Amino acid sequence: MRDVLQKKNAAIGIFITLEKPTSEMIKEMKETDPYVSPRWKEEYPRIQILIIESFLEGQKPKMPPAMKLFKEAPIEIRAEMSKQITLS
Repeated sequence: MRDVLQKKNAAIGIFITLEKPTSEMIKEMKETDPYVSPRWKEEYPRIQILIIESFLEGQKPKMPPAMKLFKEAPIEIRAEMSKQITLS
């Protein structure tokens, strides 16, 4: 798992499995240095293993809060057709 993170230059890797993780998987997860979010200054496990059943029941990976990358355009409310002014 660590090799894939390094090859893909990924900050965090999430592995979803059908069964409980093996002792080797847990060992590798624990031996991997955490990811430290430069913006939030918090640590997150770099490798996270989730069992599909728990994931479907609502368990989520530990991730930094999401940020909006783009400012949203304001919503314009259209005037009713009867209120529109016609040009002459």
